[in-house]
Amino acid sequence: MLTNPCDAPQTQSFMKPWVCGTTGIPVQYTPYGRSWNINDGSMGTTANAVFLANVYGQTIYNSATPGYPDKGKRYVCWARSQVLVCLSAVDHLWCQVG
Repeated sequence: MLTNPCDAPQTQSFMKPWVCGTTGIPVQYTPYGRSWNINDGSMGTTANAVFLANVYGQTIYNSATPGYPDKGKRYVCWARSQVLVCLSAVDHLWCQVG
């Protein structure tokens, strides 16, 4: 759980390029729909972001703070969609996860 109040802004800052995009730079996607980071486009990096988005999304979704459940749902939905893309990509690409 997020016990340090500083964790939320740091997590949101990390997740923004993956889920929302940043100012002037939209979210980057492969032709199959997998989100990727312009600094490291590996599937392992996407899997790490997916894990963080899922944990963070479920944490803020269950919080009592107004407005956070909607944001939490967005992170969880993004994580689930990326898991489906990563798992289906194994049929299309030569890759190893892990």
